[in-house]
Formats: sequence, C-alpha cells, structure tokens
Amino acid sequence: MVPVGLILDFLGKQLNDPRPTSDPEWRQILLTMLNIVYQDICSMNDWQTLRRIVSIASPYRMPSDMLRISFVRDADDNVFNYNANKETKSMWLRSWFFDTPVISALATGTTVTVQELATAVTSDAEFPSTTCVGEYIVIGANPGIYEIASWTSTSAITLTDRFRGNSLGGVAFEIRPVSTQILGFCNQNGTALTPDSVNVSYTKKPLPLHLDTDQILLPGDCSAVRTKTLQMLLAMLAKPRAAERLDGQFKSDLAKMKMLEQRDARIAPTSIFVSRQLNPRPVGDYSWARPD
Repeated sequence: MVPVGLILDFLGKQLNDPRPTSDPEWRQILLTMLNIVYQDICSMNDWQTLRRIVSIASPYRMPSDMLRISFVRDADDNVFNYNANKETKSMWLRSWFFDTPVISALATGTTVTVQELATAVTSDAEFPSTTCVGEYIVIGANPGIYEIASWTSTSAITLTDRFRGNSLGGVAFEIRPVSTQILGFCNQNGTALTPDSVNVSYTKKPLPLHLDTDQILLPGDCSAVRTKTLQMLLAMLAKPRAAERLDGQFKSDLAKMKMLEQRDARIAPTSIFVSRQLNPRPVGDYSWARPD
C-alpha cells in the first residue's frame, strides 16, 4: 500500500508537466484518473485488503459496495457453488446465483448536503421515516458508496466513514441504490432453497481516494495502478503511441501485484496421485520387477 500523494507526484513528473500537484485543477485531473484506474483494478482480483465477510438472511441482499464474491457457505458450513443459470440442472448439490437486483431504491431525493471529510449528512426530510442503519448511500457524482452508521431523523444521518470529496449541497442521493445485488439459492435440480442465513466472502468497492495521505489498498507499491493511470493520461494528452507502449508494463505490474497476495501453501492430494492397487506390495519388495 502506498499513499496517494506519492503516486500523484510520480504522475506529474512522468508527464513532464510544470504544474505542481498543489495546483488544484491539475491535481483534480490526476486524482480523477487515478480513482478511475483504482476502482477498475480493484475489480480484477479478490484482493485480501478489500475482502469482507457478511452474514445475510432472506431476502439475501448483499451490501451495495460489493464488487465480486469469493465463497458462500450456510450456517452449517455447507458450500454453495456459483451457478450462472438458475433454470438449468447443476452438478452441485447446492448452488447460488445472482437473483433480480434491487430495482427501486429504498429512498431517493435531491436535497442532500454534506461537507468535505464530514460524516454528517442532511436533507430536506427525504431520508426514510425509520432507521436505515447498515444501508448504503450514494451522493451526487461522488464515486463512493458509503455505509450509514446512524439515523437521527428523515433529515439527518451519519456515515461510517468520512465523505471523500468536495463539499456538496442540494445534490441527488440514493439509499440502497438500484442494482444492489440479491442472491438466490437452489439445489441440483433447480429447486429453490431458503437457508436461514449464509456467510458470504466478498470484495468490496473501496472508497474514493481524496487526500494525499489516503492509502491505496492494494499490495506492494501498487505499480499497476501507477502504470495504468499514466497510460490513460498519455492517451488523454493525445500521445497514443506512448500510451500503447505501456501495455506490456501494465500486464507485468498487475501480475507482480497478484503474486504478492498471500496464498495458502497447503496442497491437498487429488485422486490422480492415489494408488488403486488392491494388493499393494510391501515397501522395498521389487521381486515383481525381476525377469523370470
């Protein structure tokens, strides 16, 4: 993990641009590109720094900040395997699939106000009339999906994390935003299952980078983020050849970051290496190999 400020300084120097990162307009351009790339690379792998485990029950609605799912188990530790088509038979005894996602947000409005790096969010009485703690909210054009820590009234809520963006006033919002994923479960014949609860390991969408001290939550020196952002900036500056030359470097950097992910060193034997002899010969007895 590395701080944002280090990456921004690197990008400015590589582009040979005389503007320092203290220039607010130039810094915002660099930061916008960096956030786009950061979010994209976070979706490319099950990064351990972004992995979370949540327990959900019917209607099996996932947190809105979910990017991808690693595993699903029920309370008895039975594994559910992914089945892309719930209407077909499967080789798995238990399967999970993406059901119809949320098509109508819990609450929407256009009067939200929030200050930079604040947790307090207000509206003109547009929030739900009952508690919405644990739900997620998107605010204006800010790319973050923020968890709601407390509900005071239809006009006031508090975020779990500070708002990473410039102050906003009178902007649109969604609580439990549209497209929040809902899981479904079935057996090998496609018959619906309704487990009491399931534990899901998933990769979360990170909050946007905003301050120079914000950490990029990826392994190592985050070289793939750095290279891909530089590539996008070169393309934006109408330098396509220079941008194309970074394709190989980006693939190499991404592979290096994936190699830095911790792996379980234990290897379970498979049936291909198991002896099937009905009458195994004693160790050291090679008489069967001698010619008659």
